[in-house]
Amino acid sequence: MNYKIPRGTFDILPADSSKWQQVIRIFREVASNFGYREITTPIFEMAELF
Repeated sequence: MNYKIPRGTFDILPADSSKWQQVIRIFREVASNFGYREITTPIFEMAELF
């Protein structure tokens, strides 16, 4: 069976993970400085994957 990832999503693989963590850290810091607070939305996968 051939699976397709949901449109607009992608995986962050180990080679890029540290770069993404840095981007997230900086974004959180900047957002916090402007009074924004974090929200967490659901993580999902297509049911066919399982």
